[in-house]
Amino acid sequence: MEFSCLGIDFGTSNTLIAGWNEYIQAAELIALPEYSRAIFQEAEVVPIIPSLIHYSPEGRIWIGQQVHQLSQAASRRTLRWMKQYILNRSPIQIRLDDLTVTPIQAAQDFLSTLFTFLQEEQAIHPKKVAFSVPVEAFENYTNWLNTLAEKVHLPETLLIDEPVAAAIGYGIQVKPGTILFIFDFGGGTMHAALVLIEKEAPGKNQPFCRVLGKAGKNIGGMRIDQWLYQELLKRCNLSEDQPAVRQTSNQILAACEKLKENLSQSEKASTGEIVLAGNHSIQPTLCRQEFEEILERNHLFDEISLLFRSVINQAYERGYTREDIQSVLMIGGSALIPSVQKHVQEFFGPIPVHINRPLDAVARGTALYAAGTGILDHIRHDYAIRFYDSKSRQYAFHKIVSSGTPYPTSQPVSRLTVKATHQGQRKLGLAIFQIRNQKEDESLQEHIELIFDPQGSARLMVIPAGQLHQRNYFFVNEQNPTFLTAIPPAEPDTPRFEVAFYVDSQKRLTITARDLQSGVIIMENQPVIRLT
Repeated sequence: MEFSCLGIDFGTSNTLIAGWNEYIQAAELIALPEYSRAIFQEAEVVPIIPSLIHYSPEGRIWIGQQVHQLSQAASRRTLRWMKQYILNRSPIQIRLDDLTVTPIQAAQDFLSTLFTFLQEEQAIHPKKVAFSVPVEAFENYTNWLNTLAEKVHLPETLLIDEPVAAAIGYGIQVKPGTILFIFDFGGGTMHAALVLIEKEAPGKNQPFCRVLGKAGKNIGGMRIDQWLYQELLKRCNLSEDQPAVRQTSNQILAACEKLKENLSQSEKASTGEIVLAGNHSIQPTLCRQEFEEILERNHLFDEISLLFRSVINQAYERGYTREDIQSVLMIGGSALIPSVQKHVQEFFGPIPVHINRPLDAVARGTALYAAGTGILDHIRHDYAIRFYDSKSRQYAFHKIVSSGTPYPTSQPVSRLTVKATHQGQRKLGLAIFQIRNQKEDESLQEHIELIFDPQGSARLMVIPAGQLHQRNYFFVNEQNPTFLTAIPPAEPDTPRFEVAFYVDSQKRLTITARDLQSGVIIMENQPVIRLT
């Protein structure tokens, strides 16, 4: 079947693909034989592709359900959680024989294989492809998606925030003025958004919405697996540093993930027998109450409440209150955990909480967006110019775009003057940085992440303070610097250029620069970077 547009929900744990069917004017999920597995959601079947890739010793690549069918999900040659590592700009590399694989390379191989199958095996050649993007994603993630699209020769590529895609994909019958709260609790992250349905796109029976508030945290099903991993080792009197544990860490992690899923459906579950080196085996069992106590001890419910309050406070600044919310939509595999559902229901009280489409709402909404649904969005990160402070003799930052800025802008979002730093300077550079929202990153959790050592074993690592700082400040135009050319050369401490910053309809930061010495406009609405 031919689909004119595709929506890709590349998730930390699972990936879904939906297509826009022009004939029936609806989004449909696309199953890929061998790669997909079927999961029941209410009365319908949802084809999901496990976000796994296995590199065989013979040089073959297996992805998705193939990895499970070959019983290689726990192999040290299998990579998972690629999306989350890319979002965190994790420096890990995995050595496989003579091959070094990074999360970016693995994700590229994974998605490229899917696109090749769609084109060659299912004859699907869309005119547009849209990707959903986490609300807390840095510029490096969107740059990577755009680069990937070019490498695999995709047609026009669009990006949409995951919470916004969920609002479109849930398919609730809404009218202009409807306000929805979306809670996306997936494998790698949790994020929430408050959206206002304003009207229908011209000529389309599709929602048209504006984001009132949004926030995210790097806490998801993967983090819960880590908590279970630590708990099981503790119960079995084991340490992650023991060779027997390190050699079977992937098997233990896979068992923790399955245990989490089973405890979402049953009151009691076991990991099954896990054989360690030396023929020693463990088979821990947990009941749901113990599972919920683990979540409570690790402050999961506190983190969810903090996230919700952050979004509601943003909406309040735009004139909307908690009482205006008409429905809450829960999406993501981790949203199936009963105690999470209960906490969300208790937090929102009488407001209806919907969970009938947690797995595929984002993919469907992304396909609808590719087909032409309009979104009035805003910038979700702060952006700043880095400059050298002669008084402190250190670099400092001057904010030019604030998180929450709606776009496009008809007036400048910021103005500044640029001076030379040394005698006879001809090139005056603008170093632009994206800054992670510190409030989104505040957490009661210790800053840890799960990494794989060169042998493929999983280990917990505390992230150094210096690396945390690097992850919070991203030099977005380092590879494509912006320079203002001074003719004649500029003099130190004398204002030479006046620069005005705008955001255009394509979410690009543009600049207009005027030479204060000559009065000439040397740049006008010049695109510099794409914002997120």
